[in-house]
Amino acid sequence: MFRYIISLALIILMGCSSSDDAPVYRIGVDPSWSPQDFMGKEAAVRGFSGALLQLIGNKENFYSELLDTGAEFLEWGLKQESLDAILTSLPPNLNPKEGIYLFSDPYLKIGTVLVIPVNSPIKILEDLSGKTVAVKRGSAAMGVLGAKVPRIVMMPYDSPGIVLENLLRGSYEAVAMPILIAESYIHDLYQGRLKIIGSPLTGEALRLVTLTSQDAFLEKFNKGLQELENSGEYEKLIKYWQIY
Repeated sequence: MFRYIISLALIILMGCSSSDDAPVYRIGVDPSWSPQDFMGKEAAVRGFSGALLQLIGNKENFYSELLDTGAEFLEWGLKQESLDAILTSLPPNLNPKEGIYLFSDPYLKIGTVLVIPVNSPIKILEDLSGKTVAVKRGSAAMGVLGAKVPRIVMMPYDSPGIVLENLLRGSYEAVAMPILIAESYIHDLYQGRLKIIGSPLTGEALRLVTLTSQDAFLEKFNKGLQELENSGEYEKLIKYWQIY
């Protein structure tokens, strides 16, 4: 709790560097991040998102106001223009209303990664050829692994806790799992026994989404995000909020 109080104060102070005539953007966010499962990291992801917006606002001269909004009202608020933007995991390529929304560059990757025992000889994706990997039932990672790794054997699973225990028992060579869930389990239960290798296999991510009328805001966001990534400030923010 102390971390969040201090961070809120820092965010307020950081926002003060924008000029008095800077625009204020109302941004909707579902605190539960539905339909995603962040395994208890929901508040941290919200805090990270708010801090990131403030840092970008400092660079691009705007203020932002995060408004907690139920998942079912995010798109409604955007279409009614009671919100200038929303933070969402909605993928651009599945947008059913093409031409209405604009999607930012990903600001937080939440795709599927590979988890292996710390003493595993697996180093790269190709090392899984002919090996058995447990994959979340229905995950897009099944298609990615099937296309990239010859002779891979994929076993579906439903429970992250059970499948990780089976991984340690040698039932599989690796487990494919959303990165935030993997990080939570490893941090809380499997430090020194399991690890993540490589980058996310799938492209799920959190993005800022606006109407086409807010293209200038989206451009500012993307520009500021790139600057933060290039300067190393983005990585510091990730570590501070213990996202990965």
